[in-house]
Amino acid sequence: MKRLIIGALISTVTIGTAFAECTYNFDATASQIAQIDSSVSRFPNVSNQKVGFNIKATNDKEAYAAFSSAYADNKIAGHGAGDINVPTTGIFAFEYKFKVPTSLLSGNEALAFFPLAASGNNSLGQFQRLGLIYTNNAASNPNKNEFRFFMNFVGSSYDLPVAVTASGYQTLGFYINASTKQVGIIFNGVNKGYVASFDTNFDQLGFTNAAAQYQFASNSSNLGKEVSIELITDHLKLQNTYPLGTKDICGNTI
Repeated sequence: MKRLIIGALISTVTIGTAFAECTYNFDATASQIAQIDSSVSRFPNVSNQKVGFNIKATNDKEAYAAFSSAYADNKIAGHGAGDINVPTTGIFAFEYKFKVPTSLLSGNEALAFFPLAASGNNSLGQFQRLGLIYTNNAASNPNKNEFRFFMNFVGSSYDLPVAVTASGYQTLGFYINASTKQVGIIFNGVNKGYVASFDTNFDQLGFTNAAAQYQFASNSSNLGKEVSIELITDHLKLQNTYPLGTKDICGNTI
């Protein structure tokens, strides 16, 4: 009987551990976001790891942001330390799933993400980040509908033009090789390989989502369309094929 009870307890612990979900929720409040940047609002649509808005008529700009509550507190305190520890050896991965227009906007209408970023301190206590910018007809990158990846927002960028996909979403997977200090990208299912390198490994990461819409007229055909950003972190939900042994940001093998 004792053996049966012990066996049942071991099974329960094992199952509980095996199915622990790796989550990162954008639960910062409107008040926290205002303390970080009073010019932006909390995304009107927030559901755990997905944030978004529906395009509305505006004569100027409507800007939105999302952070985790813990990461927002770090930024309010005046530093950019991440709020989740990540593997410091081997490869770890996370993904984004975007709902954005697949056609180029016209006139004064524009959309931008500025930036989406995974930021945090490295093992030397230095701040660094993987940055991703999306622009559609934005003044800073006119006549383009694309994503741009930067490492620390310096040096050359890697451009990823938006394409029509069967799912209606743009998908982007990042895989960070802590052993070789390289960043790889998988865009809409196509592995682009390693596209950037860094000097020192991340110890922690925090995720930032920011977006804006510009000058959509009251008769625009784009009104009501969804624009959304979903961060995917759990090993059971990651969709791309990564190098053997890759883990999620919590250290679970994919």
